Amino acid sequence: MFPLTDLGTVAGVAVLVAVLMQVVKQWLPSEWTAVGAVVLGVLLALLGTVALDVVGRREVVQAIITGLLGGASAIGIYQVQKPAGVLPPK
Repeated sequence: MFPLTDLGTVAGVAVLVAVLMQVVKQWLPSEWTAVGAVVLGVLLALLGTVALDVVGRREVVQAIITGLLGGASAIGIYQVQKPAGVLPPK
């Protein structure tokens, strides 16, 4: 069973996003996979915050940051920034 408190950690969000993205990526265009992972990470972290009933301005901002980092970690940070061209190719 997945403890709900794991949605408050980058690692917990990353694992759940990675699993869920494997399930849904067949229905997403490949260029939307990375963005979808980050959005899903934010949604899951916010959902965990609401479910634990610790909703305040600080907790919501922390959940958004945790979701961004968890989603980017799950899909690979390079895959997230690749369309923007922030980092040069190898």
